[in-house]
Amino acid sequence: MKKGMFLLSTAVIGLIIGLSSCGNETSNEKKEVKEIEKEVPLKIGDKYEGGYIFFLDFDGKHGKICAPSSESDNLEIKYQELLEVTKKIDLNGFKDWRLPTADELNFIRKNGDQKIFAFNEKYYWSSDSHENANGKFNVIVDMDKINGGIESDYVPSNIEYYTHAYSYRLVREF
Repeated sequence: MKKGMFLLSTAVIGLIIGLSSCGNETSNEKKEVKEIEKEVPLKIGDKYEGGYIFFLDFDGKHGKICAPSSESDNLEIKYQELLEVTKKIDLNGFKDWRLPTADELNFIRKNGDQKIFAFNEKYYWSSDSHENANGKFNVIVDMDKINGGIESDYVPSNIEYYTHAYSYRLVREF
């Protein structure tokens, strides 16, 4: 009887040790997967988190993403309404999209691969505004990289522009 209890106790202890080591393997496996993810470097132009990477910080783990396509074809919405609407857009599973700054658009224009980012050859709305003695202006950016159009221009803020006059492309950070 004592021998049977000893074998049963040994079996139970073995089972407990085996189960606890399985948990450790799962934890180790998760660590290995995270390590593998860290080893695959992101690069400009990669499809990632709902769009294409157009900027990476120094460590290559954070950056900015451009939506995969331009918006506003046949969209009848005023620019001021567009600023509010972009805060509510759910695109490709992400809800933190916004209009880019003029600097971001110019960065994409100068450094982006035309095949990946595929901007239309027209002006794009930015989130920037400019004010001088002549009034307040919204900043638009000419994305015509091929023909080398001007980089930025201003349109008066007091005029209600509809977005179909200009396109827009959303961006987000990761």
